[in-house]
Parts: sequence; structure tokens; C-alpha cells
Amino acid sequence: QVGLARCLKLLNRTDEALTELRKAEREFGRLGLMGPLGSCLGTQANILSAQQRYDEALELNLKAEQCMRGSGQRVWLATCLFNITRLCLVTGRVSLGVEKGRQALEELEHCQAPYQMLSTCRRLLAELEKHQY
Repeated sequence: QVGLARCLKLLNRTDEALTELRKAEREFGRLGLMGPLGSCLGTQANILSAQQRYDEALELNLKAEQCMRGSGQRVWLATCLFNITRLCLVTGRVSLGVEKGRQALEELEHCQAPYQMLSTCRRLLAELEKHQY
């Protein structure tokens, strides 16, 4: 279902993709597969973010973060934290964004993420910190 959903997303059939991802989410949750569940939630969040449904995307990414923390998949955790930071800037959730941005930087550095991603995360964090006070 996740593979099908990703194909549907690429074809810009996002409603169908979300339907398939929700089915997969239920199955992964039922089976206790935290890594795939987190990935599924993150993919849903990416679709919602592209549709400018930022609050919904943020909530799904926060759920995905919890799944990723329990899965040991640090690269996916770093990506999830990065996405949360970006969404916090868009939605004005400054304090949460600063917290998650700092965690994202730590995880991104640990995973030796590409320079561009690290640089973007630092920029997002600086922007959030500017608005914090």
C-alpha cells in the first residue's frame, strides 16, 4: 500500500495516495511496526504540507517523530525533526520549533546529513530563535 501510495503521489493523485497511506497506517499500527508507521505518517504529512495543510502536517510529523524515536532509525528521525522545524516556522509554533530544530541539528550532524540540509536547518532555527523573544 505504501508503494502504491507513493506512485499515486507522483501522479498527483494525492487523495488516493492519502487513502492508501491511511490503510497502511492502520496495519503498521496494528502490527506494532514503528519504523514503517513513522515513515507512513511522514509521507502523509509531506502530502498535506504540499497542499498547504500545515497544521495537519505538523501533527502527523509529531506522531511520526515518536514512532521514529522508538524504531532506532536515526536518519528518518532527523528528517522528521527537520520537517517539524520547517512546519513550526510556517505555523508560528516558535517554542516548539526551536526545541525540535535543536534536536534536528543534533540528529542531522550525527547522521552526517548533506551540507544543504544542515545549512537549511540552521537557517530555520535562526529564524525561529529570532522570533522567540
